[in-house]
Amino acid sequence: MILNKLKFIFNKSLKNYFFYALGEIFLIVAGILIAMKVDNYNSTKKYEKVMDNNFIKVAHELKNNIDNAKISIDLLQNTDSIIRLIMSDTIKSTEYYKNKDFASISMQYMFSTIGIYDYENLINFNVSDNQYHSELISELRLSYGRRDFIMENENIIKNFVKEKSIPFFAENVQSFDEYLYTERINDDMINFISESKDYKMLLSQYAQNNYILLLSYQMFYEDGLKIYNKLAQVYHFEPINTSTHPNIETKIKGKYVSQNLQDTANLIVENDTLYVLNRKNKKKLIRLNDYQYYYKLNDGMYPFMTFNPDSTFNVQIKFIDMLFTKIHE
Repeated sequence: MILNKLKFIFNKSLKNYFFYALGEIFLIVAGILIAMKVDNYNSTKKYEKVMDNNFIKVAHELKNNIDNAKISIDLLQNTDSIIRLIMSDTIKSTEYYKNKDFASISMQYMFSTIGIYDYENLINFNVSDNQYHSELISELRLSYGRRDFIMENENIIKNFVKEKSIPFFAENVQSFDEYLYTERINDDMINFISESKDYKMLLSQYAQNNYILLLSYQMFYEDGLKIYNKLAQVYHFEPINTSTHPNIETKIKGKYVSQNLQDTANLIVENDTLYVLNRKNKKKLIRLNDYQYYYKLNDGMYPFMTFNPDSTFNVQIKFIDMLFTKIHE
């Protein structure tokens, strides 16, 4: 009887101890899991804070890159417009003396001003399997991938100048050394540039490289604007508002009359593209810069249109200059 009672008490105590021990283990495991979760949460928050700072730094770097890309685009567009003037025999030989860029245009090359320091820091730090703001990372990779295209094309132009352009002038212009080291325009140089068909062929090759470089900068600029404005939305800073620049095409469209030609021309905008209508002809105008355009005639000539603030524009075809005045209806 007593033995049975002792067994009952022992079994009951053992069972109570077992449940007590099980409860203790559960509390310990739960505590560990909670501690791990809190630690992971704190680590994640710390990681995200560092990433947020990196994204903001990249945004500042990207803003500088966008500004530098715009400067490069303007320079390349200006180079392109000069080349087109030379190729169409619009520039008089006397003008080469006023602007040395006309003579040295095919000897110019650029170095990329697109910085990647903060971008690379962001990419190298963002090594998590579940990347923070992965969609922003993907778009940044695409945008900065354009930089590789820019640098590739810059190297092509640099090599072209060193391997073709400079040797070409050194071989054909006796006084080229004088020009190269003193940058003084001389008759020998200008006469060759003005009359040589081989120079036009060289310049056309340079123009193609210049235009591709221009396109690569424009792609970086457009992609950069998009991702910068997305970063601005996420991190609550001022976006870049390109609408502050007036729509030039819309501003200059309308009906114009030329007194000396006794003719009219209509400028229309279709799908953000400017066209000139003259009688039955419709020609697409190709932008050189904000107020200069050109178009191609059937005989291969390139008339250039320069718009003025006083609602007039000039059309230049070689040495012919025609003035058109806007009709306000």
